[in-house]
Amino acid sequence: YRRRFQLALTIGISLFATIILFVFMHVLKVAPGILIFDLLASLYRVVIAYFISLFISVFLAILVTRNPLVEDIFLPILDVLQSFPSFAILPIATLWFGASSLTAIVFLVITIIWPVLFNIISGIKNMRGDTSEAATIFGAIGIKRIWHFLLPALFPAIVTGSIIGWGEAWDAIIGAEIIGISTGIGAFLSNASKAGNGKVLAFGIIALLFFVFFLNKLIWLPLLKKSTQFSNED
Repeated sequence: YRRRFQLALTIGISLFATIILFVFMHVLKVAPGILIFDLLASLYRVVIAYFISLFISVFLAILVTRNPLVEDIFLPILDVLQSFPSFAILPIATLWFGASSLTAIVFLVITIIWPVLFNIISGIKNMRGDTSEAATIFGAIGIKRIWHFLLPALFPAIVTGSIIGWGEAWDAIIGAEIIGISTGIGAFLSNASKAGNGKVLAFGIIALLFFVFFLNKLIWLPLLKKSTQFSNED
């Protein structure tokens, strides 16, 4: 946030929306602890899966693009794998790990990784050659090159891919939790649907929309603006 007013306004709107949600919870007799716990449980799975996906994506992108021959072999394979429907993996993951958080995280990693990976690969391919040569001249090799040159240079690509993957992750986690996991916002919506309580179901959907909106507003939008400034400066 460039100005404190923008941050204060975002926090104020968030607090106002939170108060409204608590009022609706009181009217609909929804236990606040249950809804908050389910939202945080889903967020926990999404965050863990995101960081795993980010680590794997950076590693694979650097590995694949290091050598043209390796790239020609593995890039088409990765392209085919990303076209495979991720929900087809969910029954297999459930069979192996049961209806657990581990199953959801594995499923989320498979969902999130592709937009992050291919955006990073695209960022590497579009990287300016003179900056890479300059980094080499100034001793950026090995881990130092990744940490001090590649990751900052790829920051815009990482943010763009992460926003796409983050959005797909929320679709995926709801589906995974509805299928069999006993906690999470997907399980909350599933239980409300099974009980035939349309008001609680609608409220759960609205609460989820607010929750995801404010996460994007507070985290991803500032990062996106920062990445745009970084690209312009570069």
